[in-house]
Amino acid sequence: MRKLTLLITTLFLSVGMAWAQDYQPNATGAKTRTNRLVGSISVGSDSYSLPTGTRYSYTDATDEKTFTVWAGETISLGMTQSAGTWMNAFVYIDQDKNGFTAGIGTDGYTPTGDLVSYSFYNNGASSDDSGYNSVGDPISGGNRSTLSLPNIVAPTTPGTYRIRFKYDWCNIDPAGEQETYFGNTFTGHGGEIIDATLIVDYPFEFVESGKPTKWYHVALHPVNKNYISVNASGQATATTSLDGTKNSAWGFVGNPIDGFKLVNAAGKELVFGSPATVADENGTVFKVVKSTHGGSGFALQAPNSNQCLNPQSGLVKSWTLDQGCTVLLEEAVVFDGEGTAASPYLIDSADKLAALRDKVNGGEAYEGVYFKLTSGITLSGEWTAIGNGTRSSKTYSGNAFKGIFDGDDNTISGLTIASTSDKNAAVGLFGVVDGGTVKNLTLNDVNINVANSNLAGAAIGMMLNGATADNITVNGAVTGNDGVGGIVGRLIIDGTIANCINNASVTSSYGGIGGIVGKAYYEDGANTGTFASIENCTNNGTVTAPMYVGGIVGLARANVTDCVNNGEVAGGTQTGGIVGQLMAAGTVSGNENKAKIAGRNHLGGIIGDYSQSSDYTYYNVSIANNTNRGELAATEQCAAIMGCNNIDGFTAMTATGNQSYY
Repeated sequence: MRKLTLLITTLFLSVGMAWAQDYQPNATGAKTRTNRLVGSISVGSDSYSLPTGTRYSYTDATDEKTFTVWAGETISLGMTQSAGTWMNAFVYIDQDKNGFTAGIGTDGYTPTGDLVSYSFYNNGASSDDSGYNSVGDPISGGNRSTLSLPNIVAPTTPGTYRIRFKYDWCNIDPAGEQETYFGNTFTGHGGEIIDATLIVDYPFEFVESGKPTKWYHVALHPVNKNYISVNASGQATATTSLDGTKNSAWGFVGNPIDGFKLVNAAGKELVFGSPATVADENGTVFKVVKSTHGGSGFALQAPNSNQCLNPQSGLVKSWTLDQGCTVLLEEAVVFDGEGTAASPYLIDSADKLAALRDKVNGGEAYEGVYFKLTSGITLSGEWTAIGNGTRSSKTYSGNAFKGIFDGDDNTISGLTIASTSDKNAAVGLFGVVDGGTVKNLTLNDVNINVANSNLAGAAIGMMLNGATADNITVNGAVTGNDGVGGIVGRLIIDGTIANCINNASVTSSYGGIGGIVGKAYYEDGANTGTFASIENCTNNGTVTAPMYVGGIVGLARANVTDCVNNGEVAGGTQTGGIVGQLMAAGTVSGNENKAKIAGRNHLGGIIGDYSQSSDYTYYNVSIANNTNRGELAATEQCAAIMGCNNIDGFTAMTATGNQSYY
């Protein structure tokens, strides 16, 4: 293996390259043998003809001739003779950009180093009677006189390279061997070396379309190729003629934004070598997600037209117009960050928040993955929850968020939800949070009004399996049917809601409603006594429903500690300043009600009703150190601390240190 050594740093430019002479071969002067001459070299359909007149052993055409290929595409190579026979062709690409190397693999024919293709070589044997080409085809006899070069795969890394064509006899030295071999030296054989520039690029680049103004501002065209013609109104012409101007670049249907990428009709990403996506210089990636063209073909739709461009084969290089083809674009936003605690994925726009939702609702739970909101966001239109699961008793079907979402004390405004596909579908900024966390977030101008919803919360519709809601503030209004809360709709079995503040009005047409969480109950199947926890939360909003109404939680089998209710609570029955109804388990301690509690019966300043059911295991319950300072307005039955004690002797309960000042 022989290598040309670089003596100085070489600068690589996209076009008009000035190559350092460190690539100079061993022979550069005028040829002494002129009965063997190269006529042309070629890459694909593009060729370069050698000049007439005095011919030299070395032609540096890197400034004069540039070949352009696409990363990872299969390309053909060619060399012709204008005079002579019994010579071979060798091609090198300086892929590491530090001089040429050449070698042969252990199989005796596969080129290594920068050697990429050759027409005949004997792998250094003492006889040139037989050998192989670069793909292992055996060659002997008169077939040895050949310039036929096997195809190669272009480098997969876009960039600018030096490509070398060598005209020689049975020798792979990229500099031209000047010691005698097979009766002659490189110059004695009549050898020639021609260097050119090779640009390896992505198949497409993205440009401003420029015209017409009603076009969407991003357009697509093949790199260093021509462009599809369009007429003045932005319609594609009915032919495949090309006019070569960027302003006539083919436009995308829709309004592409950061995050599109190209895939085929079957959903498989279009791969151009490596990396596997097509991006512009800013990292914007484009995606076509559906085509009615059929098969595995790709399609890009013409603006204001039902015609589509479709590739002829493999790497999209030749296009035709196809009637009746439609294309839908789908966002595939790439988040900054790594998804770790130290480097979370960053969300700084409504589009990226929607992208997170679409990923989760498409089945990506992001379990253990970290996200951080880096700026305030204003939502527009009706929102679909992140985690579109549907509750079934104490579990769910569908999708859930299992990651960690940190609002970083930023605000999301304009959360609006007015409908749901199913009464048991989770409604909120997040729908179902399964073991995940949502924290450090303010929601302003919340408007959730889904009259038939059985689990609606501004921040989270349903949380379970140890999920956490921490340091969340809500302003606005939340309305539903059952399991409705200012922060969370339902908390199933276990999990924690802590340090949350609700300023929103909460309304239900049925019940199971709380200023913080609507319902927090159920038990685990093993009856281990695992309970949900609601701690250090404050409700300032009004809470209104016919039954199971609480300033903090409507229906609870949970530990409710150190919470404060300042919002008026209005119910018919089972209505409490802190808990509407307590279900035979948990602790209610250190809480304070400061607001008016109104209803018909089973009304209490702290707990409206305490009840048991054969459906649940009974545990000792502690109701301790709670304070009521609010007015109690009941038409039938009420009590300062607990309105009704319907325990029927099943469970031991302790109540100590509770006070009422009304």
